[in-house]
Amino acid sequence: MFVLEQEEYSREGIEWDYVNFKLDLQPTIDLIESSGSAIGILSCLDEECIMPKATDLTFTEKVHSIWSGDLRPGEHLHPGRTKYTLPKFEQGFIITHYAGKVEYRTDGWLEKNKDPLNDNLTRVLASSSEPYVASLFQDFTGAFSDIPPTSSAGNTATFHTLYRAQR
Repeated sequence: MFVLEQEEYSREGIEWDYVNFKLDLQPTIDLIESSGSAIGILSCLDEECIMPKATDLTFTEKVHSIWSGDLRPGEHLHPGRTKYTLPKFEQGFIITHYAGKVEYRTDGWLEKNKDPLNDNLTRVLASSSEPYVASLFQDFTGAFSDIPPTSSAGNTATFHTLYRAQR
C-alpha cells in the first residue's frame, strides 16, 4: 500500500524521502478485501448482511472457518491466512498489519454495516451540480421527499421513519 504510493510519487516527479517500511502489506490487504479464490473479511461481512438469520456470531464463525484452522484438501495457503489469528475475546479476530497485532470485536458489525446513508448527505449529493456525482445518488432523490429534513446533527432516516412517513 505505502510502496505503491511511493512508486506513484516517483512517477509524478514528487520530491520525497523514501521510507522502507520493511513490510509487505499485500497479504493483509488481501485478507481484508477479496483476493483470488478466498473471500475477504469485508466481502464476507456484506454477504452475511443479506442472509436472513445471520448474526454477528455467524459472521465471526464464518470468518474463522475461512481464515483459521486447517487447510481444506486441495486448498493452497493464502498469504492472508498468516495475518489472521483467533481472538482473545469470544467474538472477534486479530489481524497483524503495520500497526502490529490489532484485535477486532465483531459485536454489532452486521447492524453497523446495514446502516443507511445519512439522509442529509444523500440529499446534498443527489442535488450536486457535478452530473456524475448526482447520477450516483439519483435513486435517493425521492426516497425521503415526504420526510422533513433532519437537524443539522444529521440524523439518518430509519425504516421506522420511512414507514411512518408512508402512513
